[in-house]
Amino acid sequence: MFKSVDKRTTCMDGPMGTELKHMSTIEFNYCDELTFLDPKLVFNLHCSYLKAGAQLLRTNTFNCNSSFGTGKGSDYIFQLNKQAALLANDAKKAQGTLSYNTSVFGVLGPVSAQGEKSQLALINDYSTSVEGLLSGGVDGFIIETVLDSLELKAAIDAVRLVSDKPIMVSLYIQANGCLLSGETLTDLLLALKARGAIQGFGFNCIPFVDNELLAAFYSQAKAVLGANIVFSLHPNVSYGVELTESDFSVLAVDLARFSKNNKLSLVGGCCGTNPFFITELSKALTNSY
Repeated sequence: MFKSVDKRTTCMDGPMGTELKHMSTIEFNYCDELTFLDPKLVFNLHCSYLKAGAQLLRTNTFNCNSSFGTGKGSDYIFQLNKQAALLANDAKKAQGTLSYNTSVFGVLGPVSAQGEKSQLALINDYSTSVEGLLSGGVDGFIIETVLDSLELKAAIDAVRLVSDKPIMVSLYIQANGCLLSGETLTDLLLALKARGAIQGFGFNCIPFVDNELLAAFYSQAKAVLGANIVFSLHPNVSYGVELTESDFSVLAVDLARFSKNNKLSLVGGCCGTNPFFITELSKALTNSY
């Protein structure tokens, strides 16, 4: 996937959190906990995404860091990240030749400490997660739903201190072109360019509703970062909206068309999507070439 960004768009998986919440019969605070509480469920969801056509799996670790309410110590965080990575890799192995070209990326989500911690403290928060994910055999990292640049820089540094594996960055962007922190997309892109340590960039957890605005965001990103990195998109379903299978099929075709027109290398689903959507998206991507 990272050796050539000129090939056809690759399909990634869908969400872990919202889908595990829908599937699970066990009470839990964060979906990451199901890695220990119900590993078979997590494994089966990974398998479902692979069968749907995904070629990139993300670990069930969005909230799995020492700042996000787990309160169980660094060893617990390390082991939870490691086990999540192992489960994703086990699912990949279980699919045999179906997943021969599949990658497993470790997810690093927000640390829920905006403006409350120093850069060094944030790096320490991420480092335990990074080490656990590496121990579980991830192929790369995706820093997901980025809310501010301080956390993003800390996550990148935490990875680069111990690994040269690929890093993808995926932002949550508002319609006004700002992160939730109030920082502009322009400022963040310039900071990323100066850092020069990532292999992929995109957006996630935003509704796929204003294609012209989204296309403008990608044009801006490509102008600053250059075209020789992987550009990605995994949108959500607007909160409170329930889609039928027919709706998901239409969304998949629209997303495949958008990815081709805007030369995106990697697309998938975020909150509210599911394996059926990934199945439809994988077919739509194949049919668009």
